[in-house]
Amino acid sequence: MGAYSIDPAACVGCTLCARNCPVKAIAGKVKEPHAIDAQVCVGCGACEAICPQGLKIPELLREFAGELDKMPSW
Repeated sequence: MGAYSIDPAACVGCTLCARNCPVKAIAGKVKEPHAIDAQVCVGCGACEAICPQGLKIPELLREFAGELDKMPSW
């Protein structure tokens, strides 16, 4: 799978999640929405715990992955 986008309407690009990810699965520029590399992410929840916006990042990733699973494979 490719990278997932964090909700740009909620993410303010503070970089706290990226700086605190133990496996460096999150990248982005300051004041821009960040992206998570789903192949690197271990779902530990460190990003969710540190997010000042209260984004439920691991939950959002699971929901998105579930939606992808529903799509027909090519």
